[in-house]
Amino acid sequence: MSGTWERLSDAGNRPGYCFPQASKQQRRQAMARLVNVLVSMFGPRNSAQNDILTFVKTEYRNEWQTKYNQLLDEYNRTGRWKL
Repeated sequence: MSGTWERLSDAGNRPGYCFPQASKQQRRQAMARLVNVLVSMFGPRNSAQNDILTFVKTEYRNEWQTKYNQLLDEYNRTGRWKL
């Protein structure tokens, strides 16, 4: 019997037990964190940036970062990046 009473008397300390909006808020926060992680992983890059990255990593294995920055700068200035 004492175990049952301890569980019932603990009800106010557990989020969402008495106030269901507390658990909804936690779910919203968890979902917001998940969306933020997904956006950071699959981010706001456009297809041109991905194409440039793929191109320079295959053509310029050792110095791809320098060439990527050059081509990306050219793309941002002119709208074209092909050699």
